[in-house]
Amino acid sequence: IRERTNCCTRVRAQLHSMSDVQLLSGHFMRRLYNIVRVQPKSVQSESLDFFQYVTDKIAKPTVLVSLKEEWHYSMLLVSYSTDRSFMVEGDELLDRGMWNRSVPTLSMMTWIENAIAYSPCDQVEPIVIRWIRTQQRMQLQIKNCISSADLQHGTGKGLHLVNRLYEQ
Repeated sequence: IRERTNCCTRVRAQLHSMSDVQLLSGHFMRRLYNIVRVQPKSVQSESLDFFQYVTDKIAKPTVLVSLKEEWHYSMLLVSYSTDRSFMVEGDELLDRGMWNRSVPTLSMMTWIENAIAYSPCDQVEPIVIRWIRTQQRMQLQIKNCISSADLQHGTGKGLHLVNRLYEQ
């Protein structure tokens, strides 16, 4: 009975995670489109692979992907955000084992997209994306200034959903 209960608990957790990923999808895709649409036509054609990745993850939500894969696509998102400045630091601290660790799909991109959405549209204050080594683990920090004009546009649910994916 205990084994069956554990199995049911795991299945429920997986379904809950898939549900959270799907709840993020519409909001996330609209914001990604708004970031990329201002790019020149040549960059737009290169971004098809990026959107294919994102739509694949939304259509068939694999709850976990490798950190290396999530980071790669997150850095593409950063490169498309030309109306903001970024500082990316510390990724050289990650070793092969860390790059192969599993993380919730689209989670880092959601955090970065959120920082872009609520930062002032200028190049003065950078969005800082920093890996920090703490005692026995690595920590990702994303810091940004917040534009008060954009505060009323959000619901706060997106970050809550991503954080729930990490709780599991």
